[in-house]
Amino acid sequence: MIQVYERKKETCLIPSSEYSGFSEEYSGVKFTRKIKEDGRIEFTLDGTHKGNVFHMFTLDLSKKKYGTNYYMKASVESERSRLYFGVITDGTGYTGHGSTMPNGENEMWATIRENEDCIAFGFGLEDNCIFHNETFTIGVYYDNGESDDRFTRNGDMTLLPTEANIHVILNSTWEATLEHPIDEEGRWKYIKEEAVVKLPSFYGKDQLWRIKRKEKRDSGISATLESIFYDSRDDCFLVDVRPTNKIGWDALKLMTAPNSKYQGKSDIVDTATAYYQFKNLMEAINGDDENSFINRWGGEILFDDYTVIINRRVGGDYGVELRYGKNIPQDGLTEEVDIREVVTRIYPKAYNGYTMTNNGYVDSPLIDNYPTIKIRTITFSDVKMREDASEDDEENGVILCDTQAELDAALKRRCEEQYRAGLDKPKVTISADMVLLKDTEAYKDYAVLEDVSLGDTIHCKNSHLGIVTDARVIELEWDCIRKKVKSVVLGDFQYNYFNDVDSAVNRIDGAIRPDGSLVAEKIAGFINGAMTSLRAQANIAKKVGTRAILFEDLDPDSPTYGALAIGTKGIEIAGQRTEDGKDWDWTTALTGKGAIADIIVAGLLSDKTGKNFWNLNSGNMQFTIEKGSGSNIHVVDADGNTICKIDAGGLEAIAGTIGGFRITKNGFSCTSDDGKKRLLIMNYDYDKEGSLGTFYIQAWKDSKFDGDTSGWETLVRYDYDGEAWFMSPQYVFSGTNVSRVQRDYLLIKNANISGGHIFEGKVVPEYYITKDSNGHGIGLEIGNTETADARGIRFVLDKLMINNSTGVENASFEFVAPKNAVWRDGIGYVFGSFRYARLSFVHGILVDYWWKDFEEPE
Repeated sequence: MIQVYERKKETCLIPSSEYSGFSEEYSGVKFTRKIKEDGRIEFTLDGTHKGNVFHMFTLDLSKKKYGTNYYMKASVESERSRLYFGVITDGTGYTGHGSTMPNGENEMWATIRENEDCIAFGFGLEDNCIFHNETFTIGVYYDNGESDDRFTRNGDMTLLPTEANIHVILNSTWEATLEHPIDEEGRWKYIKEEAVVKLPSFYGKDQLWRIKRKEKRDSGISATLESIFYDSRDDCFLVDVRPTNKIGWDALKLMTAPNSKYQGKSDIVDTATAYYQFKNLMEAINGDDENSFINRWGGEILFDDYTVIINRRVGGDYGVELRYGKNIPQDGLTEEVDIREVVTRIYPKAYNGYTMTNNGYVDSPLIDNYPTIKIRTITFSDVKMREDASEDDEENGVILCDTQAELDAALKRRCEEQYRAGLDKPKVTISADMVLLKDTEAYKDYAVLEDVSLGDTIHCKNSHLGIVTDARVIELEWDCIRKKVKSVVLGDFQYNYFNDVDSAVNRIDGAIRPDGSLVAEKIAGFINGAMTSLRAQANIAKKVGTRAILFEDLDPDSPTYGALAIGTKGIEIAGQRTEDGKDWDWTTALTGKGAIADIIVAGLLSDKTGKNFWNLNSGNMQFTIEKGSGSNIHVVDADGNTICKIDAGGLEAIAGTIGGFRITKNGFSCTSDDGKKRLLIMNYDYDKEGSLGTFYIQAWKDSKFDGDTSGWETLVRYDYDGEAWFMSPQYVFSGTNVSRVQRDYLLIKNANISGGHIFEGKVVPEYYITKDSNGHGIGLEIGNTETADARGIRFVLDKLMINNSTGVENASFEFVAPKNAVWRDGIGYVFGSFRYARLSFVHGILVDYWWKDFEEPE
């Protein structure tokens, strides 16, 4: 029974009793709720709203399903700064995927996603908005046209067509046609664009098809339909979906997530990665794009209403055998047997040109079935002698051989694999119209095809050669009324792409930026546009036998507009005329010496040895630089300055950024995640030694103090004359105010402290680091004298000694730290019987000293 379901344009109001979560007063506003006669909800607001709150009423979809598409309409326009409307969908209704109406609009659609069983509608009120008994209504509707269970019931009308056929091509077209008379009951009136028809299918269950085009005639009405899964071109859009290292099933789950009514299944366990940005689901599955599911994971496609099944293969091998080649002319039967690519003797070669012993060959077991030997040479680059192996060859499945005998065996196995794959068998394409063959002599041989399905394997035996070739059902037309195969095409399966599923429009122009770089999305458009042009060209191509020919189509509106010149010197191609219109603008040329083109699209660019290549599909690039060859790679800037060099010795980065480190000829800097430089090392090559700023190490300071600014603080400065400056800012704390009063530094020259500056403005005299006369302790000589035997301040274990210039102890203080002294960064105090003293240390270095009789230090 063939049913039709009208496309319902109207929506159905959801009863107010289905909602929960209404409030009577919240955030300073009273809510009065009233149910209108038509079922809409009327709200009256009164009061001053406090805060920014979204008030919701929730619909629990776990109890009753209303489909996936919902529509909300308010009686007033949404105003984001005061009163606005929106929808939230998720498992709870209070967090998740939300959207609001734009300003000035009063209606919106929302779609629930997979595993979401709650949808909340409502309105938002901004802070401090005043309402004086303001009234508005909200109506929430569901799309009754295609609720979850609608197609499980009888349709709006049963159709009685005279013809109803499904036509499918493996991994390509899925369409149906319908012929219906103009009947007195008016059934034909239900055949409208966008209506859904349920048809019996070739794989055992009814399938849904959407009418895309109809034509009414005096005798009846005809319609063209597409699988309902094709709706995903319009309502399942992948803005940014990136299945990463996923098996087939998991990838399809992510790809169908934007619209939960679609599902995907797959038995492909290989993992792959693909990126889909701004593509519809059909295009992502099998568009003419390297990222399509079919290109990344492979597989064969079967549609089951809103589910797509992509398995390693569809159909099965049920032992069906077909004898062909009896040369009986019949209408409805076409047999094509192509032996041009048959090979029965292989002279194999391994990587680097190695051959079998004595230039040996491998014969096919079918070599005697043909009148002549069919010889070819095949190079197996995955078979290598070990001395030619690269580092990762063995891990990547390359066969490595140590001896000639091992090489012979490996090459023989690879040849036998080719024969098992059908290299020694003809290609067979058989088209059979079962209706026309019904009453013919050939029908008895072809009757087995009436019950086959898409993708099935058929064992085709040639009556003359006695060779069995396995063919697949690659195209099928199925009669939905008689429930039999109407016609079938058997042959070798080749991957095809869906037609008319591309989301991009007019993307060919502008594929090259003004600076010469390529725009990636424009390249995708170029490929699609070029392929379309070539298909149109192939349809009208004619064979020509002359040596120099010009093909041209001068009609700018023609799909084949352009020109092709072919001669003994090469080929030229043009897609447009010159500005003056006198000639073609030849932008692409192919000659015996090379190719010239504005755009070249390729998968793999490689040299003859395979040691240097660029895989444009994966982005992998390899350059092999032999030691002593003098070869290298230079990267230069716009002025011709080398910024990076790679040779056999390694990589030399002269300028650029590596891991956040910016390299220039004057030094390098380290940049943090927020984009600010945190460390800077600068090297200025002045001619005069001792020039300030010869070598800097600086750090970035975010904080600001009174009278200070954020910016660079110099930590180290080194001059060519051997002077090193170690610097640190000094701050004065007064109450809650902090200010920097000096930049302190310590100057070291020739391994001696030769000067410095402290926060009170005093200059530190020279310090000499010495030992006492007994050879122990640490002495710091105070004063600019030449000798430093035991003068100054000495530290021996826990004893502090202060000596005068004659070496006699002027004062001796013994203490045990930390009870009687403080030894730390900052100021340390040491107290004696007659004097007070203060020593100031910064990072363990004495930078100031002070003492005075009978007074405590401040």
